[in-house]
Amino acid sequence: MTGNMEMQAEKDHLEGGGGSYPKRCAACKYLRRRCAHDCVLAPYFPASHPHRYACMHRVFGASNVARLLQSLPVEERGKAAETLAMEAQWRVGDPVYGCTGIINSLLEEILAAQCELARTRAQLDMVAAHGAQLQLVQEAPVHLAPPPAAHSLQRAGGHPHASHPHRYACVHRVFGASNVARLLHSLPVEERGKAAETLAMEAQWRVGDRVYGCTSIINSLLEEILAAQCELARTRAQLDMVAAHGAQL
Repeated sequence: MTGNMEMQAEKDHLEGGGGSYPKRCAACKYLRRRCAHDCVLAPYFPASHPHRYACMHRVFGASNVARLLQSLPVEERGKAAETLAMEAQWRVGDPVYGCTGIINSLLEEILAAQCELARTRAQLDMVAAHGAQLQLVQEAPVHLAPPPAAHSLQRAGGHPHASHPHRYACVHRVFGASNVARLLHSLPVEERGKAAETLAMEAQWRVGDRVYGCTSIINSLLEEILAAQCELARTRAQLDMVAAHGAQL
């Protein structure tokens, strides 16, 4: 009986029992430490999601994430942990570009939607003004200049030319020097410059918005794409109506 109690006590000690969380969170389990009752990571990185924490630890480091969460009101920590985990998974999946790769793709999608919308509006104006056949209008190419810097990360708030001390301070604060060095060492030399640049961008976005980081930019771009697609669909419907009306005349 006494032996069983001792074994249970030892198990509670290892799992973080005795006034701590009943089971260690993914962070404390990963770090092989007890999970204290006030562990700031426990509510957001449960042991049931070890891969989620492993990505976050690999990219940001436990101490950086804990420090960031502690600096936020309790009601904002869950969303911050979620967006950090998303950014970590993107960076693990794409060590060079991370979430900036997604932002670039969205900016290109916006540019394509804007160009198609401008082309469709030009067709609508031509059909309405001259009553031309739709087929003739489609055969006439419409040359459009892309919106200035629409494809650039500058539009999304990137500042690749930030002063070096401030740039490093942001990177160190968000990712930690050892994590960044380890990531850069894992890459071919020719890719390290781009990776350092995108890490600096993500760090500045996270410092500027501690809760959402670059995910706020991604959400804004997704909303912009949706708005452009809706406007394009509306303009195409108008074009079809005008063309059909002209064909009946």
